[in-house]
Amino acid sequence: MLLGGVDVDAQDVLALSRVVGHGSLSQKLAIAARLRWAVVNLTVNERHAILASLGNTSGDLEELRERLLESHPWRLRERL
Repeated sequence: MLLGGVDVDAQDVLALSRVVGHGSLSQKLAIAARLRWAVVNLTVNERHAILASLGNTSGDLEELRERLLESHPWRLRERL
């Protein structure tokens, strides 16, 4: 599935939904993972919430954080 333009495994999205700690975003991610949505659009605030929650993670979620930070559209929007 595409999470904010980044190819992500549904299991990683489900794991992410557990660590986000942001009610509606957590629910959105869990539903997307369970229903295997092809595309999950993220607002800038949702992306910031995800990156903040992934700040101290390791393993697959750390890799996901790096891919979200490196995604070209994100870098252009944020002028990085």
